[in-house]
Amino acid sequence: MSDALVTLTIVAAVGSGLVGGVFFGFSAFVMQALGALPPGRSIAAMQAINRAAPTAWFTTAFLGTGLVSLVVGIVAVVRWGEPGTAYQLVGACSPSSRS
Repeated sequence: MSDALVTLTIVAAVGSGLVGGVFFGFSAFVMQALGALPPGRSIAAMQAINRAAPTAWFTTAFLGTGLVSLVVGIVAVVRWGEPGTAYQLVGACSPSSRS
């Protein structure tokens, strides 16, 4: 496996973990906190989150992870039969890599 493919696989794995952590945090405590507020305040808070979220870092992690996972999956299909390609394909198709 080439160094570039190893690097892309690591970037996809770390990015998937990072995006998965964001989703976990949002569902584990942000949604509970919003649910505890009166409807008007929770709507305002969610709108503030929606305005603050699309930063360069978030967008890169969110969309970049999906793109890198797509590349790793395509390369795994093209190189099918080589050691590790089945693991790469499964990882590229995992739910947290589909941002």
